[in-house]
Amino acid sequence: MINKEFINTWSRKYDNNATQRDKRLEEKIRNKIMYLFPKGKVNYITQDILYDIVDWKAPRIRKYVLENRKEFIEEVTKHCFLSLDEQFKIEGLTIMKGVQYRVASAVLHFCFSSEYTIMDWRAWNSLQEEKELPKDYEIKDDFEHWEKYLNVCKEIVHKYDCSLRQLDKALWQYSNRQLK
Repeated sequence: MINKEFINTWSRKYDNNATQRDKRLEEKIRNKIMYLFPKGKVNYITQDILYDIVDWKAPRIRKYVLENRKEFIEEVTKHCFLSLDEQFKIEGLTIMKGVQYRVASAVLHFCFSSEYTIMDWRAWNSLQEEKELPKDYEIKDDFEHWEKYLNVCKEIVHKYDCSLRQLDKALWQYSNRQLK
């Protein structure tokens, strides 16, 4: 059952088990965004930041990010970040090479961490195992599934007064326990 203790325990295990590479990369991404936008309002991201996010989330596809022109990445992310339409926000990001729903969710998370979580099959499986999502509700890279996932996570975060990132870490680590 997902509760405050579950979130604290499993997110702490995530922090203890995360590789130094992943920790450094996550910190590097957050620092670059804070440096670029010291007042906290993220208007766009650079190719360099997108590359780091993809390297952190899905390293095997990072080479595709470099196929996007720098100006294109800044223009796409600027329009997506300004949009009030959630579907446009996430799906707009997927027009860039190397960016599908799960990477797009990581982009939104790093730029707006209090509003978005990272869509991941491990976390999805944990939500199913703990009966927060139906067992037969398969993970799909589309707006309906992303929105449902995000809303379930936001409900849990609100109920147990934690951050989306803390919940994400807990769900990821909880699922990962079975893989070892």
